[in-house]
Amino acid sequence: MRERNKPFMWTQRDGTKIAVTEMTTSHLENAVALMERNSERYRQSAINAGYQMLSMLQGEQAILSVESELNNLEEDFDLYDVSESYRALIDECERRELLGEGADRDK
Repeated sequence: MRERNKPFMWTQRDGTKIAVTEMTTSHLENAVALMERNSERYRQSAINAGYQMLSMLQGEQAILSVESELNNLEEDFDLYDVSESYRALIDECERRELLGEGADRDK
């Protein structure tokens, strides 16, 4: 988790880090679109990690908790809830009022 007042850093394709607040509007919109295009890959990665964790757990309550989270991921995946990067990008879009009223976060 990042410090409260420290801006989220976005890593560009060339490895350069830039604060989300310093990104141009088009760069910000392109980064959001990139993450949304790759959201299925993020979902599958989270599901795979959950199933790997299941094989290591022993307590019934721990297993039930992970199974519940896996069910949520399989049924209703929200990139905003699972990705700090996406959340930072969307929050900056909202700060700049780039997203209209009722914008759909889980594309």
